[in-house]
Amino acid sequence: MVRRNGSLVFATLGLALTLAFAGCGGGDDPVTDVPGNDVTVPDVPEDPGLPEDPGVQDPGTPEATAPDATEDPGFGDLPEGDIGADAEVKEPEPDPALPMRAAGWMAGDMHLHTTYSDGDDPVAVVVALAEYLQSETFLAYHPEYVGNPLDFIAFTDHRTVDQNADPDFASDSVILVRGEEFGGPGHANIFDLSDQVSHDPDGDGATTADYQAGPGAAHAQGALFSINHPMLPGIPFPWDVRDHDAMEVINAGWGLHANAFDLESLALWENANGPASPIYRKALEYTGEGGNGGALRYYEAQLSRGVHVALIAGSDRHVVFPVGFPTTWVRAASRDVAGVMAAIRARHTFVSRTPVSATVEMSVKVDGQTYVMGDKIPLGAQESASAEITIRVRRAEGARIRLIRGVGVRTDEELAGIELGTVAFETFADRSDFQATTTLELSPGDWFYPVVHERLVAPDLDPALAAKIPAMADAMSRFSEENFAPLFEAIFEFVDASVAFDATACDPAAWIPQNLQCIPADDFGMGTFFVPDWINRVFSIVKEDGQTTDWAMGALGSACVVVGLPE
Repeated sequence: MVRRNGSLVFATLGLALTLAFAGCGGGDDPVTDVPGNDVTVPDVPEDPGLPEDPGVQDPGTPEATAPDATEDPGFGDLPEGDIGADAEVKEPEPDPALPMRAAGWMAGDMHLHTTYSDGDDPVAVVVALAEYLQSETFLAYHPEYVGNPLDFIAFTDHRTVDQNADPDFASDSVILVRGEEFGGPGHANIFDLSDQVSHDPDGDGATTADYQAGPGAAHAQGALFSINHPMLPGIPFPWDVRDHDAMEVINAGWGLHANAFDLESLALWENANGPASPIYRKALEYTGEGGNGGALRYYEAQLSRGVHVALIAGSDRHVVFPVGFPTTWVRAASRDVAGVMAAIRARHTFVSRTPVSATVEMSVKVDGQTYVMGDKIPLGAQESASAEITIRVRRAEGARIRLIRGVGVRTDEELAGIELGTVAFETFADRSDFQATTTLELSPGDWFYPVVHERLVAPDLDPALAAKIPAMADAMSRFSEENFAPLFEAIFEFVDASVAFDATACDPAAWIPQNLQCIPADDFGMGTFFVPDWINRVFSIVKEDGQTTDWAMGALGSACVVVGLPE
């Protein structure tokens, strides 16, 4: 690996990470309208799907089955022994998640920036980075990505839609979604829009009314509105907005927002902006889970108040890191922009840390009817009903699988007195294609969603690399948006500094399996790096009670909500 001036590398990576995680940016307010694009996606193997009759098991003794199971494909596999450039790249086992694509599942990135706001790369480079995951060079080195492309990406530059009219806004293989990142003191993405939506249309400073008008302005264009990184300390989203369509629960990487907005900071925010959302305030009662963990708590609090939206994820890429990490999955009826949007509206989504990490599906049987992840489950006049819930997880042998459950309330005042999500069921995957079934007694207002925690250290990781993870995990617990030094120290030895300064210096022949690998599709400004799986797991580390754990966030699925008769 080539190294240059260490302090300069730290400064450069510091700038890159600040741009990536601070979400800062400007941009004018132009109005542009261009059509979306449709692409053709190759046929994929048929998915056997979840079983028709999984059976009912006691929550303490789940049934674990493995239809057409294969061995765990592994992620970022390395041979045992010393770390070196001559490390052999192992062929993965057959991927048990590939058949999901026949059922309509597509993978993408819903949060990207270009030079039209504060991104480092032009539209053409960002498109090329998404397409590169299916290039011959990349697949020869990373065969686990064969059949696992990025199907769609959304361009969400700050307060502009100009990027959507760029001459290079086109791709034969990736669906491109027109977008905008709305807002200034709090951010949201708008997807599939024509005209830019302003968070301060009167130019007199953003107000709660301005933010509450945002979803309606998006919907008037047929677009979707999604709240972004709501717990990021510098740009929180305490505005009382309840008619949005989605929530970004993983921004950049689960563990990369070490700190979250807190109640003390909220008091200062209210002094400047007026009353905050009581739903947001409820989420702030839960601390020590990081910024993305706080976003998930906000999602739970919304569910308890009857706000039922889709979970999505976005890289929030500005510079250095690749497109598609983390990953939003949608189960779409058509492989085009309309299909992606319809899937998000229907909440048929889950999120994962990479395009080839854990996947999760959930089916629910109630009164002879079958529902899937994200559905509303009607009980009619019944006060309660028994539900058979089957969770299927692929590519995550050894993972901890949880079903999180909560209750609904009728008023904001009632919300203050309840507990948010708790673990209703837990099991562990003993193979790479695993499913388990449990039963719950459900009442109107109840909600539940699946979580997959992968092992922080991959089972077959080179021991020399595994020995480095405790120090890296410690760094993840110490860094903040104001102090990236611990993170720099953790990854510095795995970065080719020459490419960090000059994207055109990237040479795939110099790739080293355990290192961040430059992506030659980026030939503009600073380099872009593929993050190997073993480091991505550290970037996805799960915090509980303020402490890092031995788990990485693998996947989260959109919640099902139980509904009764209208009041």
